[in-house]
Amino acid sequence: MLLGYVLASRFLKPIKRITDTIDIVNEEPQSSVRIPELKHHDELADLVVEFNGMLDRMQHYIDQQSDFVQDVSHELRTPVAILEGHLQLLNRWGKDDPEVLEESLSASLQEITRMKSLIQEMLDLTRADQVDIQFPNAVTDIHQILQQVVNDFRMIHPDFTFTF
Repeated sequence: MLLGYVLASRFLKPIKRITDTIDIVNEEPQSSVRIPELKHHDELADLVVEFNGMLDRMQHYIDQQSDFVQDVSHELRTPVAILEGHLQLLNRWGKDDPEVLEESLSASLQEITRMKSLIQEMLDLTRADQVDIQFPNAVTDIHQILQQVVNDFRMIHPDFTFTF
């Protein structure tokens, strides 16, 4: 029985390391803890390598998401601050001065357009990530997509000239 206990605990030690690491990651998802690589080369060692690779990919995605949120919040803060400044200007002096009113409204509309563009870019990035995950080997007819984009722009900006 003693020999069986020693052998079982020796064979189960790597599994205990895996479960301990999973517990740490569950408590702190951004933890950099990884399972120590096993010295022998068997299925369990392969599982440890794959699990550590999965943790590395998850950490990479978490870091990307954090960077993205920081970039977006920084990019949106500027137009919001400009809009706020113009609205405060209008509230103080712009009601009675048509020149200030027109300038502030024009600048505010430009910043709203800029914010809409930033939001559209965020949506496009999100969709692009989903395409990579959901359709990694998909083939698309680029001519049809370009034609659709050009037609959309022609409707929005009929005074522009588009050439391929």
